Amino acid sequence: MRLMEEVALGVPRVQARPAPETCLKGFGSNSVDLGLRAWIIDPEQGLVNVKSAILVTIWEAFHEHGIEILFSQHDLHIKEFPLKA
Repeated sequence: MRLMEEVALGVPRVQARPAPETCLKGFGSNSVDLGLRAWIIDPEQGLVNVKSAILVTIWEAFHEHGIEILFSQHDLHIKEFPLKA
């Protein structure tokens, strides 16, 4: 979680004070749910674009540090395939 906070600080519009904070929000059936809160300098310039920049930067940092995000996999086994008439 510290990595997420450090990475968020590297995004230009994110304020250093108050510092970004992460929290453990819960456990899903296939997930660990984390949250990140950060203050930005200029909210009038839009929130979605800075949120995207933070998330992309976190994704890249996870990759650089060997942190994988696993996605659930479902295997489908077809016992019998109907023939076309």
